[in-house]
Amino acid sequence: ANITGTLPAISGANLTGIDAGKILKVHSVSSTTGQEITSSSFVDITNLTLTFTPAATNKCYVIANVNGYTEFPNTFHGTNTLQLLRDSTEIATGIRGIRLDNSMSINFLQNQSTLSISILDTHGADGSTAVTYKLRGKTSSGKMYTNSNFGTQSNLSVYEVAPN
Repeated sequence: ANITGTLPAISGANLTGIDAGKILKVHSVSSTTGQEITSSSFVDITNLTLTFTPAATNKCYVIANVNGYTEFPNTFHGTNTLQLLRDSTEIATGIRGIRLDNSMSINFLQNQSTLSISILDTHGADGSTAVTYKLRGKTSSGKMYTNSNFGTQSNLSVYEVAPN
């Protein structure tokens, strides 16, 4: 049998007591700025820093995606490392590497892939103190490129999450 008629609209507007885990606020920054990193020590990635004042009890879910590529001249291996800082404290890293086990002569290796980090951070701020999340990069040798010549975009997003 066919049922006809209209179902009533469903809404969660009247639900109560469901606060834990809600996304309360979103902070985000994107960059298309190309950058070439040749340092074996961490350097700031251009335009990928966020500063805001989270509520004392909230946690922060941080998602970072840095697009670009790696180039290692005259070597068979290398790594690029992405670092996420909260203020001056490292809270996570991501690595993009390449290794070629071969005895033939090479001019360079290249790897195009996204460096990504995601972490749920308990920031420890008191609700009146600003927190800064920053991305930095380094290379073991060669070069780490961000958003270079490919029209790509990198981003850093922080979601303030209600406590459990």
